[in-house]
Amino acid sequence: MLMVGLVVGTLIQCFEWERIDEKMIDMTEGKGITMPRANPLVAKCRPRGKMAKFLSQM
Repeated sequence: MLMVGLVVGTLIQCFEWERIDEKMIDMTEGKGITMPRANPLVAKCRPRGKMAKFLSQM
Protein backbone atom coordinates (compact mmCIF):
# COMPACT_ATOMS: atom_id res chain seq x y z
CA MET A 1 0.00 0.00 0.00
CA LEU A 2 2.89 2.35 0.74
CA MET A 3 4.27 1.83 -2.77
CA VAL A 4 0.94 2.82 -4.31
CA GLY A 5 0.93 6.02 -2.26
CA LEU A 6 4.47 6.85 -3.39
CA VAL A 7 3.61 6.30 -7.04
CA VAL A 8 0.45 8.41 -6.86
CA GLY A 9 2.32 11.14 -4.96
CA THR A 10 5.08 11.16 -7.58
CA LEU A 11 2.58 11.46 -10.41
CA ILE A 12 0.83 14.37 -8.74
CA GLN A 13 3.88 16.29 -7.49
CA CYS A 14 6.48 15.69 -10.22
CA PHE A 15 4.38 16.44 -13.27
CA GLU A 16 2.34 19.34 -14.59
CA TRP A 17 -1.05 18.09 -15.75
CA GLU A 18 -3.21 19.65 -18.46
CA ARG A 19 -6.55 18.76 -19.97
CA ILE A 20 -6.50 18.11 -23.69
CA ASP A 21 -9.47 20.42 -24.30
CA GLU A 22 -11.39 23.01 -22.31
CA LYS A 23 -14.64 21.04 -22.06
CA MET A 24 -16.07 20.45 -18.60
CA ILE A 25 -15.14 17.09 -17.07
CA ASP A 26 -18.00 14.60 -17.39
CA MET A 27 -18.40 12.84 -14.03
CA THR A 28 -21.19 10.53 -15.28
CA GLU A 29 -20.73 7.03 -13.89
CA GLY A 30 -20.45 4.04 -16.17
CA LYS A 31 -21.56 0.49 -15.44
CA GLY A 32 -19.55 -1.81 -13.21
CA ILE A 33 -18.65 -2.56 -9.63
CA THR A 34 -15.81 -0.02 -9.46
CA MET A 35 -17.95 2.84 -10.85
CA PRO A 36 -15.79 3.76 -13.86
CA ARG A 37 -16.42 7.01 -15.69
CA ALA A 38 -18.73 6.81 -18.67
CA ASN A 39 -16.26 9.06 -20.55
CA PRO A 40 -12.61 8.66 -19.48
CA LEU A 41 -10.59 11.70 -18.44
CA VAL A 42 -7.99 12.56 -21.09
CA ALA A 43 -4.97 14.51 -19.90
CA LYS A 44 -1.33 15.04 -20.75
CA CYS A 45 1.58 15.52 -18.42
CA ARG A 46 5.13 16.81 -18.56
CA PRO A 47 7.82 16.73 -15.89
CA ARG A 48 8.19 19.86 -13.79
CA GLY A 49 11.42 21.70 -14.59
CA LYS A 50 13.14 20.82 -11.31
CA MET A 51 12.10 17.16 -11.53
CA ALA A 52 13.13 16.37 -15.13
CA LYS A 53 16.74 15.51 -14.22
CA PHE A 54 15.69 13.46 -11.20
CA LEU A 55 13.11 11.48 -13.17
CA SER A 56 15.55 10.78 -16.00
CA GLN A 57 17.89 9.07 -13.50
CA MET A 58 15.22 6.64 -12.27
